[in-house]
Amino acid sequence: MIKFAVHQTFDCMDYNEHFYFETFEDAHKKFAEIRQSIIDWGSITEIYTDEFESFYVQEPDQSIKLYIQDI
Repeated sequence: MIKFAVHQTFDCMDYNEHFYFETFEDAHKKFAEIRQSIIDWGSITEIYTDEFESFYVQEPDQSIKLYIQDI
C-alpha cells in the first residue's frame, strides 16, 4: 500500500514529478537524492525553505519545490 509521496513541482506544471513509496524511509531517501541533485546543479539563486521534508528554491528561470506528503 502506498503511504508516502515525494513531489517535485516546478513553475511550469508540465514538468512536475511524483514518486510513491510504502515507507517513509524510502520516500526520504528519494527526497534526499533529488535535493542533492538540485544543489549539485549549482544554479540556485535563493533558498526559501530547507527542512527535513521540504525544500523550496529559486533558480534563474524557475522555482522548484520538493516535499514529502503522507497520503
